[in-house]
Amino acid sequence: MRTQRTPITKFSIWTPLSEDQLANNEDEEVASNAGADDDVKSNGGLPKMTDKQTRWVLQPKESKKLYVKFFSTKTGQQDQVLQFEIVGSYKGFNLNAKASCDFPTISQNPRNLYLNQKKSRPTTEPESFLSKTFVASENTFDFGPLLIGKDSEKREEIEVKRVNGTFFQITNNGKYDLEASFVLKSTLPVEEGGPTEKSPFIIEPAEAKLKVDETLNLQVFAFPEEAKLYKDEVICLLKDNPNPTMLQIQCLGAQPIVNVDHDVVKFERALIGKQPKQELVLTNACAIPVNWKLTGVDKLPEEFSVTKTTGLPKPPAPKKDTKAKAGDKVEI
Repeated sequence: MRTQRTPITKFSIWTPLSEDQLANNEDEEVASNAGADDDVKSNGGLPKMTDKQTRWVLQPKESKKLYVKFFSTKTGQQDQVLQFEIVGSYKGFNLNAKASCDFPTISQNPRNLYLNQKKSRPTTEPESFLSKTFVASENTFDFGPLLIGKDSEKREEIEVKRVNGTFFQITNNGKYDLEASFVLKSTLPVEEGGPTEKSPFIIEPAEAKLKVDETLNLQVFAFPEEAKLYKDEVICLLKDNPNPTMLQIQCLGAQPIVNVDHDVVKFERALIGKQPKQELVLTNACAIPVNWKLTGVDKLPEEFSVTKTTGLPKPPAPKKDTKAKAGDKVEI
């Protein structure tokens, strides 16, 4: 008694149609299969075939070409055994069929995607103000603080690109060539999850084709308009892959602000020949370095002098940058 055979679910055997079968339009089985195989012929240049035939008669020294097709709804390695029998013989013949099914994919390894990575963000300022760094604990790429009000149309200029631009390395690490498109979540309609406010981020290009192991430098820019935190997501869509890749990004808009500890520099009475000094403390009160400059110094009386008229204090620690001293002829 023949043992029960395992059903074949991932593979199927297809037989090319003979000229007589192709000419017989009244055969519904042939007609239906021939019509279904138009796609096979156009895609792979294969002959029209049927999968209904399960018995073959071979004359002495004759051979027949059969085709094995693979189909799966799950990714991964698929193995099955195709079993053949010969009439009049108790010996079977097993054909081991193996195939792999996968989606087109891109690398999601942060070491490959981003130029700079950090496990976690420092808790104190100014160390917590990172610049163009992927923070693993937040799963977010942070541009850091950026000056507000820059013109995004100048993003191809070298200096603007150095400060406001970066690139993500999109690598095809899958088994197939792929077609990718890139959009920002902020460009989606509100009903699809998009925000109600304008995003400061720009990505280029919008589409790309990548060979296996090929890498694209996806340009990403940030031009904040207000002094606040902006967040968005780069959505990578791959053709024939239903699972999009989401890359979270953020930047902090910053406006230059400097606080001065005195509104008025006042000197008390001083003896002739003495040089009293008063000190101003300028504090950077924002998240970016501030390039400050004192104006009107040239209009001061000759008894006064200023030791420093410009500076670039880093955030947010105070810096003693300006000192004014009275000359011998000062009368208070």
